[in-house]
Amino acid sequence: MTTVQSKESAIFLVLADPRCRELLQRLAASPGLSVSGLSDELELPRAAVLKHLKMLEEAELAASRRIGREKLYCADRERLRGLMERLLGRPEDTRGGRLGELKRMLSEEKQRSVRMLPRQTYGTLIRSSPARIWEEVLSPEQPAGFWRGCRLILEGGELSPYRLERPDGREEARGMVTAAEAQRRLELTWGSPDESEAGTAEGRLALELEPLPGRPELCRVILVLTAEIRTEDSIRAADGGWPGRLAGLKSYIETGEGMWEEKP
Repeated sequence: MTTVQSKESAIFLVLADPRCRELLQRLAASPGLSVSGLSDELELPRAAVLKHLKMLEEAELAASRRIGREKLYCADRERLRGLMERLLGRPEDTRGGRLGELKRMLSEEKQRSVRMLPRQTYGTLIRSSPARIWEEVLSPEQPAGFWRGCRLILEGGELSPYRLERPDGREEARGMVTAAEAQRRLELTWGSPDESEAGTAEGRLALELEPLPGRPELCRVILVLTAEIRTEDSIRAADGGWPGRLAGLKSYIETGEGMWEEKP
């Protein structure tokens, strides 16, 4: 038996495991999942998920990449495609086959340019009271701080759909406020203007306000993001992303000058 045949035999042994197949299907459908994310989605212990991910990596059916403290996994589509072509041969070079190949390439390019980020937490201290910070975040008359030059417009009170409006009237984003505990916690979905339903939002955001013990003049502001989908361009944007929004809020409250205000 040649080395290639030996490797292929090992791959089929891994694919014979139903848990490995389930993990591989999930990684192919949603690249960039963490061990915690897979454990939660499949309702499996982390140890079991790690064991089967190791089997997939050793068979070169899955690959991983470390981002920060988390290790993200994806299916190795090229490896799977090569294996299928050796078994079944390449698709016929017909017009339909070429169109199918083009569609596949475009789909893969989109997957490469869009990334689901792991749960992220950012924090800062602001010299202010929770009441003042809460007012600045929710007030449509104070657009220079957290919302980066946009106005927050609530369409029916605190627990309702909302939208962010740019100074020129164009819509920046929209979503749903899902929970609001005055001066303590705000939860909302986050999506582009054409994603009006909460279930199709790009991500979920929680803003938490906590007075610092023994220092009533300081407030700890925590920002938690989950299930956020970002493109490469938005990740590399010069505005600093969500940490930049926290910095803008801090600057506006402590100095009265917004980071995103246009200078006359």
